[in-house]
Amino acid sequence: MPRAIVLISLFLVGLSVEVAFLVRQGRALRGDLDRALQMLHATQEELAKARANTSLSGIAAEPFQLMTTEGDSIELGAGPSFVVFFSTTCPACNEDAPIWGDLYRDYSDAGVRFVGVCVKAEDESAQAFADRWEVDFPVAYTDDPRVSLAYRADYLPRRILIDADGLIAWSDRADAPLGVEGEAEVREALEGLL
Repeated sequence: MPRAIVLISLFLVGLSVEVAFLVRQGRALRGDLDRALQMLHATQEELAKARANTSLSGIAAEPFQLMTTEGDSIELGAGPSFVVFFSTTCPACNEDAPIWGDLYRDYSDAGVRFVGVCVKAEDESAQAFADRWEVDFPVAYTDDPRVSLAYRADYLPRRILIDADGLIAWSDRADAPLGVEGEAEVREALEGLL
């Protein structure tokens, strides 16, 4: 019996050492993983900033069929169009949204089609957002990442003008002024589209 106790004790000591070793390795690996994730996140942020500040002008607008909050199908990519990507919870979108309705009222009779694309929301919240800011043009919603990727909507709001040939004529920058402060720039771009 003493021999069995000695063997069990040795086994438990060995097991304890092995567990301690694995825990220490796990902590070291977790630290390496955390550092790698931080580097990846920083790289993704740099890439998003670079993409966001790269003009889309002259690039063909990718066609997508989206469902509006009214239940209608709408084609994204046809022009002339003003397209704005937004989210209902985005502070910058809430800052910019008050001018969208004014732009629509001023330019829709000139033949510019307006489309809002709500990302990361359900149709009810997208329509509530549109109602709150008196956005009277069609609002579609999607959680398909291909749509945001095609239009480089790495930041919100992302405002884009598509010409009659289906080419992107203008796109804003990530650091573009919003709301009343940036309205003149958007109006100038719309005038250039006509």
